[in-house]
Amino acid sequence: MSNPDYVNLTEGTNDGIGTYTKEQMLRDLHIAELTGRKVIGIFKKEDQNLIGFLEYWEKADVDQVPWLGLL
Repeated sequence: MSNPDYVNLTEGTNDGIGTYTKEQMLRDLHIAELTGRKVIGIFKKEDQNLIGFLEYWEKADVDQVPWLGLL
């Protein structure tokens, strides 16, 4: 896990260390889809390994302006 402090802040912990499970990821992807956000994979150039997700919302519900977030 590249940033356990961030995961602990956003997801809490299951074991006191900071975990982000496949089930949590699938939940977050599903919620993004339901709310109309686009999810884009972020890959390392060298080996094409997936390192994260970016969420893009053309018009956020709150202020109707574009929004970027990490997933």
